[in-house]
Amino acid sequence: MIRKNYFKITLVCLLLLCSCKSKESYITNISKNRELLMTNSKSVLVTGLDFVTINSFNRTFSNNFKTNEEFVKSYIDEFIMLAKREGLFLKYETNEVRNWRELSKGTKDSSILYELPSNINTDYVIDFTYFQIINRISEVSYRDTNNKKGRTTNERCILNVGVSIYDGKTRKKVLEFKSKGDTSVFLFNFKKTLLKSKSRSIQRIINYLKSGDIN
Repeated sequence: MIRKNYFKITLVCLLLLCSCKSKESYITNISKNRELLMTNSKSVLVTGLDFVTINSFNRTFSNNFKTNEEFVKSYIDEFIMLAKREGLFLKYETNEVRNWRELSKGTKDSSILYELPSNINTDYVIDFTYFQIINRISEVSYRDTNNKKGRTTNERCILNVGVSIYDGKTRKKVLEFKSKGDTSVFLFNFKKTLLKSKSRSIQRIINYLKSGDIN
C-alpha cells in the first residue's frame, strides 16, 4: 500500500514537472550601456549586498543560513565556483570594496568616488544588489494511470537576483539585469528546492554573460 501511494505521488509530481515546462525569459530588466569585452581574459571582483527579502520559505532559509550575510557569501562562493568551471573570467577576487555599497546605491558623492580607484584592481565588478525569495502556487490538471482526471497544486520556489556590472577602472555601470531561478517543490523537500533555485539563478547569470541567452 505504501509503495502504491508513493508511486502515485511520484507520478503526479512528474506530470506536474512536465506540464509546467514552458519557454520564458529568466533574464529580465536588462539595462545595457556597452558590451562586456573578452571576459575570459579579464579579472573580476564579485561582491554583494545583504539585502535579502524572504517572502516565503522562511523556515527553510533560517535552517540553512544563520544570517543574510551567510546566504550572500554562499551565493558568491557558488557563483565563483561555477563561473570558474565555465571559464567565464580569468581571475576572481572577493574582497569587500570600501564604499562600494554606497556606489551600488547610486551615490554621486565625489569623495566616495575619489576613493574607489585604489580599492579596485580588477577589470570588472559584479555586484549582486538584492535577493528576493518568493513562491508561486498554481493549480494543474492531470490524468492518472487509469485515465482519470484530477487537479492538484504545484508550488515553486523563485529566487530573483539583481545583478549590476561595473567597469573596474572607470567605475561606470556596464550592465544591469535580473536573474530568476525557480524550482518545483518535489516530495516536500523544501531545502533541495531552495538550493536548486539558487543554483539555477547563478547558472542563468553565467549563461547570459557567456552567450546572451535569456531563456
